[in-house]
Amino acid sequence: MKGIGKKGASMVVAVALMAMLTAGLMSASAQMPLTIKGNVTYMNNGTRVPAGWTVNISDLTKGWSISTTTEDTPPVVDFNYKAEKPIDYEVSAGDIFEVYAEDPTGTFYGSTSHTITQSEIDAGLVRIDVSVKEKIAPTTNVTAPPTLWPGKPNETTIPSGTILPWTNETVKLWFFRTDNGGSGVAYTNLSLAAESETDTLNVTISNNSWAMDRTLKKGENVTVPFNEIFGEYFNVTISEECNATIEYYSVDNAGNSETQDSDCENKISNDGQCEHKRDHVCA
Repeated sequence: MKGIGKKGASMVVAVALMAMLTAGLMSASAQMPLTIKGNVTYMNNGTRVPAGWTVNISDLTKGWSISTTTEDTPPVVDFNYKAEKPIDYEVSAGDIFEVYAEDPTGTFYGSTSHTITQSEIDAGLVRIDVSVKEKIAPTTNVTAPPTLWPGKPNETTIPSGTILPWTNETVKLWFFRTDNGGSGVAYTNLSLAAESETDTLNVTISNNSWAMDRTLKKGENVTVPFNEIFGEYFNVTISEECNATIEYYSVDNAGNSETQDSDCENKISNDGQCEHKRDHVCA
């Protein structure tokens, strides 16, 4: 009788162990719910974006992703997007999450990464905020020398392929910079192209009320800020003999820059020795 009793107790222990192991496997394969939420805001002013923006949430470590959209939320609510991780998607401490947000028109975008902690998993909540900026870069146009001074010059852009002939008079070129996304132009950079025969070029950068003398060089930028002195336009006056090509590009306050590469740059030359490539202006 004693032997039978011991055997029965052993079976009970075995059943209990199996039940514990089964419960452990179920816990490992089906994790607790996890909420991911946060604010999508504009980088330049910190205000929340409107409803309807796409928000993609990816676990870069595990390789899964989910999507949601921003919502209109009252000021007292501390988030404008929220998503629930599917129960069968695994998350571990140390996983890298990436949240990417974009507006319906594709004008603004932003992303950020976040390393998941065990405390976040235990709490079932992850907070990830995202700042967005505009995708559209500013544009810079150059006009022919103005016919009236003082006053704002003719805003007609120099047509592609126009040749500025040799002249023994002072040359003035007007630069107009416009931001197409909303953050505003931050500055414009000027320099000499590598193929310029002139290694340095003394110029005067001015508008109706202010002027500054600068030396343009190859591979070194002279920056013209966009501020209360130099606004949407300025001119570059060339008074010395030269055979030079001026390269230029503008950058906005969101960090977007006009496209610039080795075979496609904005160029203006006063000797007719430059070539027009793609959609940029060359004179």
